[in-house]
This record gives sequence, C-alpha cells and structure tokens, in this order.
Amino acid sequence: MLVRLAILVFVAAALGGCAVPMRTSLTPEMRASIKELDTRVIVVQDEVIVDVKSSGAVGAGVAFGLIGALVSSTIDSQVTNSRVKSAQDLMGGFYQAIEDVDFRHEFNQAVQPALANYAIKVAKVTTTPLGLSNPMLRKWRDGLASSQSLMIIVPRYTLSADFRTFDVETVVTMWRKEGDDRPINRGVLRYQSAPLGRGGKDSIQAWSADNAAAFRAIVKEAVAETANLVRADLDVTDTEVKPDQQRDFPFNNGDGQTTLKGRLVRETATRLAVLGTDRKLYSLPKTAAMATN
Repeated sequence: MLVRLAILVFVAAALGGCAVPMRTSLTPEMRASIKELDTRVIVVQDEVIVDVKSSGAVGAGVAFGLIGALVSSTIDSQVTNSRVKSAQDLMGGFYQAIEDVDFRHEFNQAVQPALANYAIKVAKVTTTPLGLSNPMLRKWRDGLASSQSLMIIVPRYTLSADFRTFDVETVVTMWRKEGDDRPINRGVLRYQSAPLGRGGKDSIQAWSADNAAAFRAIVKEAVAETANLVRADLDVTDTEVKPDQQRDFPFNNGDGQTTLKGRLVRETATRLAVLGTDRKLYSLPKTAAMATN
C-alpha cells in the first residue's frame, strides 16, 4: 500500500505539478491541430484514503488506507499519530461495508461514454493501475500518430478529515508527440460531495449504513461529475477570476465548513461548476446557502 501511494505522489509530479502553472489552456491553433486523442486513465488507488490533517502544518494532510500506511514526511508528532489512530479506529466497519466497491471500474465505466462526447475526437481510452514514469510517458508519446495528442487523466479520491465529504481531485493533461516535456493543456478538477452527518463517528456510521448505500451512490455521482468536469474543462480558456466575478461558495476544507472564492461556470439542479481563484475547476453541491455575493 505504501508503495502504491508513493507512486501516486510521483504521478502528480510527473504530470507537471511542480513545473507548470495550475492551469494551462490550449491555444486555438493547438486545439485545431489535434485531430484525435489517445487517452490514458491512471487509477493507482485500490481503496479510499482518509485525508487526516497534520498537526502544526496548515493545509497539510496525512493519508492512510485500510492497513494504515502513512504517506507524509511530516508525521512525527504524537498529536498527528493520535489523530490517525483515532480515524483508523472508526474506519473498520466502513471498510468492510465497501470492500467490493471498485472505484477504478466505476471511473472507467463513466469516462468511456463521457469522452465519446468530448469536443476533440477520442480514438481510444485505456485505464491502468500502473503509476506513471517518465519512460512510460515518452513511450506513449512516441506511439502517437502525427495528428494525435496524448491525454492523461489521474484521479485521487479521499474522505475528508472530518469524514463529512467524499472528494475526488483529478489532474488532466495533454501532450504532443514531440516538443517540450511539458503538457500543452493542464487542468486540476475537484469534486466534492454534499456533507453527510455531523462529522466523525456520526458521518462514518451514515456512510456505512445499509451496506454503505450512501457511499456507493456518491461514488457513482463523483465519477459522473468528474467526467462532466473533464468535458467542461476544455472550454474554460478564460482562467482569470476578476474581483467583480467572485462569489463565495460553501466548501468543506476537512476542518469544517468554509467558503471557496470563484466564478460560476455552470449550474444544474443539484451541482455548481466553479472556477476557483486557485484556477482549479470545482464541482460543488448546491445547498440552501448556495452562494453569497
């Protein structure tokens, strides 16, 4: 498990997370030159991870899975380890209830038909559990036809630190066959479910009830909404959120309900697509206190 999660961290770096801006949009000329896409979906995780907040580190998190493998270089305080232990103690029944939930399969089943309606023709979609390496990326690019580009989709899914929301963050990049070792298009997409329960044990029990019926339903919603974001992201070319466009949207940061500043991109009966001031594209639940000006 530790190896798998370490690979996941490497995937994010390999996709340009440390080398390029949060968002890079295709130029009209580049978009017109792409006749079709060879798409690779990389789902390394075999289980949902809990995003436990690290003590003394603002915004930093600790991830663990069923066997408690930790992925953080900052886990050295008794406070943080106590938080992880408390979270693990709550999770046993939940993991038993979702043992047969296959996020990789669900994601693959959703993304295949969703990309059939993508604005650029998708020639092939391949889903793999293998982490990305630079040689593999080079091999995929070398295998492209002259009119093709490569699209890579990498989702990472977690329960929030307070257990109230299910979150999926997905990095989508496009690469040319030749040229710079930087993506020509990059977007970071973030799905967040509606909060369930009051947090802690109450939320875990709610997610676990009736053979994890609520969790199973929200996984299906998450992968469908992520597929929608992948399609919508291509058309978000104006990535600046001007002050007069900003609104505050309810958002769970793992410590409780807070607000996310951004611009409304799309609205449905139950969800909002929001371009955040951090240039991530979010799918957020519509609530009674949906947004304030």
